[in-house]
Amino acid sequence: PAPTPPQLLMRATRSFRRLRSSLARPATVSVAPSGDLHLTWSDGEARSFHPLWLRDNCPATRHGSSRQKLVSAATLPPGLRPAEAAVSADSDELSVLWDPDGHRSVYSASWLRSLAAPDAE
Repeated sequence: PAPTPPQLLMRATRSFRRLRSSLARPATVSVAPSGDLHLTWSDGEARSFHPLWLRDNCPATRHGSSRQKLVSAATLPPGLRPAEAAVSADSDELSVLWDPDGHRSVYSASWLRSLAAPDAE
């Protein structure tokens, strides 16, 4: 059967959201007193990430081909906090320097956006 008008509208809305998301670039990042990172994209969407979750999901601590984690969250240093965080103006990256161990993580901002629900306004 042919799709109904509401089904067509829903498909068009999903396609528009995917297109808008793919065009948005990370615009700002800030670190809350709690250590959470708040990332905002050029289209105004924002996401928040807990530091332990981010560090546990660092791409550099995964096996190159299998993507298996090579580090357990239980082995991460206590008091883990972002010492600095920056977004790249010309790419899709979020870079985080971690305190106290000085590890640097680089994340795909579009990957992060796809995982988390938008922040409540």
